[in-house]
Amino acid sequence: MVRGTLVDLSHPVSLGFEDWTVDTLQQLAMVHARRGEAAEARDLAFAIPEHRRRPGHLARIALVLGAAGHDAEAAAVFPHADDDLADVGEAADLAAVAGACAVLGHRDRSEQWFASARAAADAGRSNWDVRLPLVWALTECGREQEARVVLDGGVGTPRGRYHSGVPWLVCLLRRGETELVRELIGERSERHDPNERHAFGVRWFDDWTGAHALTVYGQPDLLRLWGEINWSSVQELLPLAERIAAEGRPTGPTAAQVAELAARHSRLATLPKAARRRESADVARSAADRGHISAVLDLLPGTGEAGKYGLSSDDRTCLALSALRTLTIGVDVEVW
Repeated sequence: MVRGTLVDLSHPVSLGFEDWTVDTLQQLAMVHARRGEAAEARDLAFAIPEHRRRPGHLARIALVLGAAGHDAEAAAVFPHADDDLADVGEAADLAAVAGACAVLGHRDRSEQWFASARAAADAGRSNWDVRLPLVWALTECGREQEARVVLDGGVGTPRGRYHSGVPWLVCLLRRGETELVRELIGERSERHDPNERHAFGVRWFDDWTGAHALTVYGQPDLLRLWGEINWSSVQELLPLAERIAAEGRPTGPTAAQVAELAARHSRLATLPKAARRRESADVARSAADRGHISAVLDLLPGTGEAGKYGLSSDDRTCLALSALRTLTIGVDVEVW
């Protein structure tokens, strides 16, 4: 679904599409890897073009594949475990390379890369853009105690790049580590004071996608705690969180949700072209939230195309990636 829309990004004058295409192919591969579709993840990894981010992206895909027991595909994706890899572009990539080497059985090389990743994290204890990927990589390798030491060594909380740490929150919820989530939100976050200016970097998972993740993973108690710490009302989300806690995550839309989406879809034809594209994007996002895959596919052709000067969140390519993330992990954040 998303890969087909990448054809739209071939304009030679397009701004930033090269980076976006590389990052998107990595995310598509991660989606397949998390679904256990190892061959598809491998093939998408092969499609990532030469780019400064390529080694780190390949290492992340290989780490997830190897940790899930797909050794052959992991080795094919990341055949660089014995290479010097002098072109690893970002500090956050060091941990991914270390983890990939670990799951592929290259222990000495793994320890060297993990040492470099720890040094990068310790150089700035509040830099969670470097520290949190290290925590993730250690956890994926089964080194939870080391991951906890690195987590506890950080100062403040994630902000900005990783939706305030929400991709890590999704990993914790998927692993069932709700007590650690409770500790991070309740004990290691500063309660918001409505009489003071909003402070950043003092509350874990304070992006609204955090509340959404707690909802779709059926954690009403943690959702209430999140609302108290962030001074935010979560009353509209609680019924769904409680229902999922009692019945499990739904596998598709309810009859009422299908009827609502159908009514919104029927109104699209009455709207002017620009408004119709915007509303089509909103309905597509709602369909993804409700697990209605066929509705997403029907709506995408009616959304906007990428322009030569950049992408917007309502453009078809962005919407397709957003829908895949939502359908896979329940929330539109990076798939880790």
